[in-house]
Amino acid sequence: MSIAEEELELLSLLLEEEGIKSETDPPLIKKQGLTEAPASFQQQRLWFLHELEPTSSAYNICTLLRLDGLLQVQAL
Repeated sequence: MSIAEEELELLSLLLEEEGIKSETDPPLIKKQGLTEAPASFQQQRLWFLHELEPTSSAYNICTLLRLDGLLQVQAL
């Protein structure tokens, strides 16, 4: 069993103790020696559109979020 697998098993046990189920999709594990991954089709499309019209704001999503209360710096 690798270190990552042992850590995941330990995390699963700790979550179970807290009453949190961890039977979801398997976690993503970085492959050793892999430094780059090919761009997805969507990433290639965005790159192409940016190259075609660099000043376009078509894919900018404007959002406003207001938080009330005391700021918890450690949580931030």
